[in-house]
Formats: sequence, C-alpha cells, structure tokens
Amino acid sequence: MLTCLLLMGVLALPHTTSARSQDVASIRGTVADENNDPLDGAKVRVTKLDDEALETTIAEGEANDGEFSLDVPSGTYRIVVWKDGYGDAELRDEQIEAGEPAVYRVHLSKSTMSLDSAVSHKPQHDYTPSEIVREPAKKSPR
Repeated sequence: MLTCLLLMGVLALPHTTSARSQDVASIRGTVADENNDPLDGAKVRVTKLDDEALETTIAEGEANDGEFSLDVPSGTYRIVVWKDGYGDAELRDEQIEAGEPAVYRVHLSKSTMSLDSAVSHKPQHDYTPSEIVREPAKKSPR
C-alpha cells in the first residue's frame, strides 16, 4: 500500500511541474533611440498593483544590444523602460498570457529638458516622447 502511494506521488509530480510552467508568460522586445539605434543598458521593469494599490516588482532586467526578455506569471502588468539621459516609456494594464510571447518595440527619446524649462515647468515642444508599442501577435498556421 505504501509503495503504491509513493508511486502515485512520483507520477503526479511531473504533471504538477508541467502545469506551473504553462502559467509562465514571456515578455520580449527591442529598445532603440530616436534614430532606431539599439540602446544597450536600458532598464525594463514589470510591476503589478495589488488589491491595496501597492506596486510590486515582478521582474526586472536590462537590454543587451537593445534586446530584452523577461519571464513573468500570466497577469496584468505595468511595463516601464528607462535609461539615464532618455525619457521613460510606460504601458499600463498590459495583459500578458502564457503561450505566444508578448513582443514590444520601445523607442526612448533623449531627454531635452533644460534647466529653464524645469524651473518654469514648460514642456519642450520639439521633444518626441518615448513610447512602447506592442507588436501584433503572430497568427499560427492552421
């Protein structure tokens, strides 16, 4: 009887591990400057708000040669990308699901704020804002 129970437990273990791995979602993307040159060293942070509006970091990484990849549990997240000397790019309420990776194209623009504009709080009108764009999901052949 004990041997039978141990055998059942061992057989159930791979199934449990497999079910957990199916809940892991992938976030990938590229980070470039306004000239479409890859930005090495840009930081990527994925956060989640809990029921009490407290923000928790789920994953954090850095772009190498302008590319990043992070694994997170399936869920709804805020994604922020930044690099010193550039404006931040942010997306809120991004639904990330296991299966097909969520792929993003990020453009960070050089920060052009002068001391005068910082003091007067007047925005620069020649400034192109940083942005994150989610690439459309690739349709799988049927």
